[in-house]
Parts: sequence; C-alpha cells; structure tokens
Amino acid sequence: MVQFRLARSLHVTPILDTARPSEMTVLIAGRSSLHNLLGEEIAEELLEGLGLAEIPTVRLRHVSARISALLKHAVCPSRSGKLRELHAQAKVLEYLCALCDDAITQAAAGSRRREAAGTVGRRQQRLREISQQMREDLLRAQGKLPTLEELSVQYGASAKLLNETFTREFGSGIMSFITNHRLNQAHEALQSGNVPIKALASLLGYSHVNHFTTAFSRKFGCPPGRLRRQASRGAVE
Repeated sequence: MVQFRLARSLHVTPILDTARPSEMTVLIAGRSSLHNLLGEEIAEELLEGLGLAEIPTVRLRHVSARISALLKHAVCPSRSGKLRELHAQAKVLEYLCALCDDAITQAAAGSRRREAAGTVGRRQQRLREISQQMREDLLRAQGKLPTLEELSVQYGASAKLLNETFTREFGSGIMSFITNHRLNQAHEALQSGNVPIKALASLLGYSHVNHFTTAFSRKFGCPPGRLRRQASRGAVE
C-alpha cells in the first residue's frame, strides 16, 4: 500500500520502529510542479484519480510493484553529479506517467461501474413499476388469463424478468397470484351470490367447469357446489 497526501504544507519526521532494516521512498511535489511536468489537465486528473480532490486529504492505495519499483530505483548509486540528477528526474517522470495511467484507468473503470449500476437500478425500478401496473390490470381483468408470453409482449419485458420481479414484489409468481385471487373471488361469490357455477367458472377464465371445480377443491378442500349448499343452509337457519 502507498500513502498519498494532498496538503497546503507538509512537515515530515519519519519514525520507523521495526525488527529489521526497512526502506522508505518519499516523493514530494508541489501542485505547480505537477502542472509543469504533466500539464494542468492530466495533473488534476491524477489527483482526482488518487482521490485527492480536497485539501487536506490522505489516501492509502494499492500500487503495483512494477510502478513502485520506478520510484524506488530513482536514485542510482552508481551515478553521480548531473547524470545522477537526470536519472532521478527521468525515473520520477516515468513513475508519474505510470501512476497517471493506473489511477485514471481505475477511475474510469469505477465510473463505468457506477454508471452500469445506475442503469441496472433504473431498469429494476422500471420493472417494479411494470409489475405494479400489471398486478392492477390483472386484478381488474375477467375471463381467460393471458399467458406469460402475451404479458411479455404487452409490457415490453421478457417473461422471465417479469415473473422474477413480480415474485420479489408480491411473494408469488404471476399465474399463481392471479389464480389464487380469482379462486378467492369465487369463494366469496359462492357464499353471497347466485351466479351459476358454470358462469362463474367462465368469468374466472376456466375453459371448462371441471377445471374450475378441481382447482377450487384443491385450494379450499371442498367443491364449489358443496360450499354453496353449506352457505345456503346457513342463510336459512
């Protein structure tokens, strides 16, 4: 990990307490120096990429060994005088260029990830809105139930996504939800009304009264005719 600081002034007193010899390389550069070396635009992109947008700021950041080695070897013991100075300047500039590439690339990747997350969030919100609208439409509808494929065409989303989103929102799949709702409606109608069972089955979208009877019996434990008779005897008593 490498520590980066942005401050108006800096006073450093290095203190290391270690069990074995350690090395530390420090590079201090003024903002104006960075502007001169890299150009103002690139220098500010570097600071932003390193997370140093405000003063004062301290950031710890992982920097690859390849990049860190450029700074570590900036001072060459085998050279002296002006040549040693030029070597150090060249390595520092190479280090800053590599750091720019790394920081700006990572910042751009982070921006793309945030943008993608925002796109996913907007898509999920749109699917939730579609699910809510579809639920209202299905609760009002009568007669034959549309298939998932037909709902997909109607609401402009894949059947799989529609069903998954609907399940997260309302606790059950689309077909299961509306079937249970219609059977509950039938239960109420049989107890309080005189609509013929065959007509009721047709209103609820069943192609044959036997299919309605089977589904009703499975859910409530008795056929619709028996429930109506029980309700009628209760009303007479």
